[in-house]
Amino acid sequence: MMRFDDYHNSFPNARLTRSKTGVLEVALHTDGATLVFNGYTHEQFVDLFHAIGSDSENRVVILTGSGDAFAAPSRGNACREPRNNSVARSTAGGPAEPSL
Repeated sequence: MMRFDDYHNSFPNARLTRSKTGVLEVALHTDGATLVFNGYTHEQFVDLFHAIGSDSENRVVILTGSGDAFAAPSRGNACREPRNNSVARSTAGGPAEPSL
């Protein structure tokens, strides 16, 4: 089990605060302003949400942005290839179908 004190300062693009009643606020940001989504933040958020889900003292999670918008347009290649090949890439322009 994760504890809030163990992870709340571990994510440079997320400011986490939690009330005594277990309401966790996650404010996503880049340098304190609107989040710029990229491959680094994508991977960071996997670990962030794993930590949040592993903390049984979280009762409610409020996910919010910072600055003028929830997220800014990405710069360049927003995401790298996935770590595993469990999701096939779509070649027809529609949503990708999971590979079996």
